[in-house]
Amino acid sequence: MSVPFVLTLITPRAPDLARLRDALAALPPGAAAVQLRQPDGATRRALAQPIATLCRDHGAALLVNDDLPLAAAIGADGAQLPERGPSVAAAREALGEAAWIGVSRHDAPGLRAARDATFALLSPVFTVPGKGAPLGVDGFARAARGAPLPVHALGGVTAASAPALRDVGASGVAVIRAVFDAKDAAAAAAALAAPFLA
Repeated sequence: MSVPFVLTLITPRAPDLARLRDALAALPPGAAAVQLRQPDGATRRALAQPIATLCRDHGAALLVNDDLPLAAAIGADGAQLPERGPSVAAAREALGEAAWIGVSRHDAPGLRAARDATFALLSPVFTVPGKGAPLGVDGFARAARGAPLPVHALGGVTAASAPALRDVGASGVAVIRAVFDAKDAAAAAAALAAPFLA
């Protein structure tokens, strides 16, 4: 199963919803997904409905990280599962067979074992503090080659590196800082998605 979105916006600890709105508004409907990833449960629940509304208004998919009950309660389009999180089977049972189920992986064996998911985020591609040795573009290409599902690149990705990742097989990219820390969130989101929409 392919996925329509090519840019996943992962929420930081304190997401600026105006920036998120601007980023989503800069993209065609269906091109973006938002991953709600707040470690604090109360914050995650408080943000869930406002972010769900933004996603609906702009034709973006909403994925909830790890918290399947919350994803089901707000009618999310799917879930993003950490490597040691809930199983894909559990996510499909909670959200339905049509849900987008993403998995987070770090190497080729992990990707091969994830064939039941809809797509994977492979990371870290570039240097991210505390996230281990980066794969680099070549390492991403080696890991993603022959994967049984679409693979999106995560970890230090920028608009400058997105074309090279597309050229080696990435189906899309996922970012936090590249949009939420950008001076112009709309321009940043459009630039990140552009190579995959051409």
